[in-house]
Amino acid sequence: QQQQSSSSTQQQQQHGNEQKQQHQHQHQNQQESDLLPGWKLVYTKTPRARAFYYNASLKKSQWTKPTLPTGWTVHKTKTPRQRIFYFNQGLAKTQWEVPTE
Repeated sequence: QQQQSSSSTQQQQQHGNEQKQQHQHQHQNQQESDLLPGWKLVYTKTPRARAFYYNASLKKSQWTKPTLPTGWTVHKTKTPRQRIFYFNQGLAKTQWEVPTE
C-alpha cells in the first residue's frame, strides 16, 4: 500500500509540473504577442522559473520588458511582406530601425 501511495504522489507531482509548464507556455505566448520585434520571453531553468527577455540578433537579455521610447509606435507595411517600421507622430518621423531615444 505504501508503494501505491508513493506512486500516486509521484503522479500528482508530475501532473502538477506539467500543468505549471503548460501555464507558463500559455503565459509566454500571450506576452510574446505584444513584445517588440526580435524579443522573446524566456524562463530560467531553475525551480522558480523567472521570466526574462532575450533578443538573439542583439545578443542581449534583460529582466525588464523591452519598450519603445515615449512617442514611438510599431506598425507593419500593408504589403505582402508586412515589414515592421516605427513611427513617432510628435517628431513626424518614420524609420525601419528600432528607435533608441
